[in-house]
Amino acid sequence: MVGLPGGRAGRRGGALALLIPSLCLLAAVPPGEGDWLLVPTAVNRMPAAASYLRRPGESVFSAYKLDVLRVEADRIAEITTFGVSELVRLGVPLVRTP
Repeated sequence: MVGLPGGRAGRRGGALALLIPSLCLLAAVPPGEGDWLLVPTAVNRMPAAASYLRRPGESVFSAYKLDVLRVEADRIAEITTFGVSELVRLGVPLVRTP
């Protein structure tokens, strides 16, 4: 798997602090642009979250991205973000109902 360009950050880069709110869905989409659903999963024995977005007027959540976390000493050391194509490859559903 190859992550998205710019979708990877380590502890030293300072960008990790910017990615955590995105992972928590605080900054991924501007307020009012939809509702989020995060589904915990795992990739290569690493914790991950499949993110789904339900835009205003839609009745289902559509796959949006996959965030894979590398953990060291009980802390997130790195987050790598993958697009929807990796969700397909892993067999994760592309649509979820509320």
